[in-house]
Amino acid sequence: MNLLSLQNRLEKAMETVGGAIVFMAMALIVANVALRGLFKLGVPGLIELIEMMLPVVVFWGLAAIEAERTHIAFKLVAQKVPLMWRQCFGLFSAILGLAAFGTVTWLLAIDTLWAWQIGDHTAGLVKWPLFFPKLLVTFGGFMFCCRYLTEIVLVGRPSYWRRIREGSVVDVFR
Repeated sequence: MNLLSLQNRLEKAMETVGGAIVFMAMALIVANVALRGLFKLGVPGLIELIEMMLPVVVFWGLAAIEAERTHIAFKLVAQKVPLMWRQCFGLFSAILGLAAFGTVTWLLAIDTLWAWQIGDHTAGLVKWPLFFPKLLVTFGGFMFCCRYLTEIVLVGRPSYWRRIREGSVVDVFR
């Protein structure tokens, strides 16, 4: 198994776990609403728990969305641009994305380490520790940066540009 295959499998697993977290959050909210309606009794700390789950869902889905190219794109404009220019723009946006998200991920890692050192927790009724969700969000950001780096490496090779000129390459940034 090569590194790219491992990365793809990990991103797919993260996407699946993110979907499971969304399902779990919906089930907990339904249970909370039912308990409040029937017995006037809520689940303590549920709001804080859901607040911690949502960033994990978002960050764990980013790498898979980038890999599958299922995010919003300007396809109407991109169809009119020659493949060579489209790949140049894609490479440029991947470099900018890596720089921006690399910075965000680095700051998330610093915040995660700080949360571990001081024992940071939520301020609600239930004191949920914040280290683990911050670690998961940081890992999602790291995987997103790895996806950008993979795109840069794949498109940045001279053989790739030679195949574009020959017309025998698949559009990575479709």
